[in-house]
Amino acid sequence: GWFERNLRIVNKNGKLSPLVLNPIQQILERWKCEQFEKGEPAFAIVLKARQEGVSTWAEATMFRDGCEMETRTSIVVAHNEASTRRIFEMARRFLKYFPKKLETEKSSARALHLSDTQSEFIVQTAGAEDSAGRGYTAQALHVSELDYCPDPYALLAASMQPIPDVY
Repeated sequence: GWFERNLRIVNKNGKLSPLVLNPIQQILERWKCEQFEKGEPAFAIVLKARQEGVSTWAEATMFRDGCEMETRTSIVVAHNEASTRRIFEMARRFLKYFPKKLETEKSSARALHLSDTQSEFIVQTAGAEDSAGRGYTAQALHVSELDYCPDPYALLAASMQPIPDVY
């Protein structure tokens, strides 16, 4: 599939490898595609065990959408600075090993701006910015480890505001 052909991750053995969706990721991908085909937004709160690949799938999906769709803004809000760095490094790895050269503009230290599609991939830290998730109109949002975020209810309320009710 698209992910395996185009994206590279560091696997559990610490090796660079193609992103082959695991069964949990396949379920999420099918569900997202079904929502898209119906013309409905895909909102989900995923209660999960650790290390199921949900964050990797979310970042990969947002990266793919940014590569293929015009003017797409995707925001990730991580629960702490270390996670913010890891997630953004994943996006930079996607970009570095993408088979086609993607032109980028530097938006900020934690944002990729894809010139071809005018799409952005932004990673913020909960609690580090007063406005994590605010100030944008975004088509995709992933809040990683919401239960570990400072004031998760306020963060979720603020983060959902820039997400339109359409896909």
